[in-house]
Amino acid sequence: MVGLVGLVGCFAAGTSRADDLLALYNAALESDPQLETAALEKKIGRREFWDGLFAYFPRVTAQYDKKRRQQRVISSENTVFSLGKAHYDLDQAFAELRQPVFDWEAVATARRGKALERQAAAKFAAAQQLLILRVAEAYFDILSAEEKMRLLTAADIVTGKELSFIRERLDAGLALRSEAKDVEAQKALTESELVDARNEVSDAFEALSEIVGYRPAQVAAFARFVPATSPEPASQEDWVRRALQNNNDLLAQQFAVDVARYERAQIHGENLPKLEVVGTYDYLDQEGSLFGGGSKGDDVTIGLRVSVPIFNAKGEGYQGRKQTARRDVEVQKLDQLRRRVARETKNFFRQVAGAQRKVRALDEAVEATAERLRESREERKAGKATTVDVLKAQRENLRAQRDLFVARIDYVVNTLKLKSRAGILSERDVHYLNAFLVGG
Repeated sequence: MVGLVGLVGCFAAGTSRADDLLALYNAALESDPQLETAALEKKIGRREFWDGLFAYFPRVTAQYDKKRRQQRVISSENTVFSLGKAHYDLDQAFAELRQPVFDWEAVATARRGKALERQAAAKFAAAQQLLILRVAEAYFDILSAEEKMRLLTAADIVTGKELSFIRERLDAGLALRSEAKDVEAQKALTESELVDARNEVSDAFEALSEIVGYRPAQVAAFARFVPATSPEPASQEDWVRRALQNNNDLLAQQFAVDVARYERAQIHGENLPKLEVVGTYDYLDQEGSLFGGGSKGDDVTIGLRVSVPIFNAKGEGYQGRKQTARRDVEVQKLDQLRRRVARETKNFFRQVAGAQRKVRALDEAVEATAERLRESREERKAGKATTVDVLKAQRENLRAQRDLFVARIDYVVNTLKLKSRAGILSERDVHYLNAFLVGG
């Protein structure tokens, strides 16, 4: 058939400098704001872990006071010191080291930080897979829109020739005016559809430029089509099982449940006893005294401190009830997401299988409509069909070619979506698809 394969082949021959899928994906890696946002959130998640871990570290505080003291005796039972004044400087330094031994709040804080780090990492992995999907969808939307425009352009050219032919026959009295009007209507309809198709191509390029950061002049077309093979594994249940284990959005929500659980533990930790090692150093330099001379001295103490909360007017203990509800909310979100991932995985599995069958059926439809078009042209030569009949047969053939191309695109995109839900979409898939494009 000359239709689709011929048009794609002609287009491919003239686009050796077009940007391919891999080049555009690499550009998106450098410029996509969504991926950059996820990368920054991953860094923040890493800091959350370290911030939580710092609760285990020793805490050291130091204080230094320099004072000028003035003393005066107002009254004294000791007659020796019944009167007197003194002026002297006083220097005092104090340092304290506290090392937590048991602090459930600190333990929960560190574990919460680790859960936040893992959640951010899962979200970043999901953003990476989503970027592949977004670039591929935008790329194949362009190919689909361009294919529609090429087919309509071909139809417009043929319809224009048929309109010139029917007008010549009309002038010669060999055709009816009603037949010429029908052909004119077909030409106007094709021109209208062609305007919409050009807008679709422009919109598709703008959508891709939003992701990659620039508007490519053109993109590489298919040099050969991706074979529409059955999903592997062939069992829908296997895909669902894999998705429930590996889906990154699901993993991120599981860590969100952990975060809420550890935040609840933090609140409870505020109301539990704490055990820590405490060491202090106290230095005092007193140059004088109303009751004697100056002195210098220091004091070092090391011991264990147990802190037991008894009453807290702020009521942190009651906040545990609120945090329990928040944890339960995250659990419900997890269950809801698990169901949605399972449903979408089943749906995309069916879409892939359906697109595979649709490709085979439409391939046969293209051949059948092409044969019908040839028959219509022969019948017109024999006077058994009109130009309108030929144009209708041509429209059916072009529609079948268009539907076949869309089915091939649907197969590719739904395969990527299925892999994304299963958490196995990777750059290898970009390289695989790129090999089927011109220059790939």
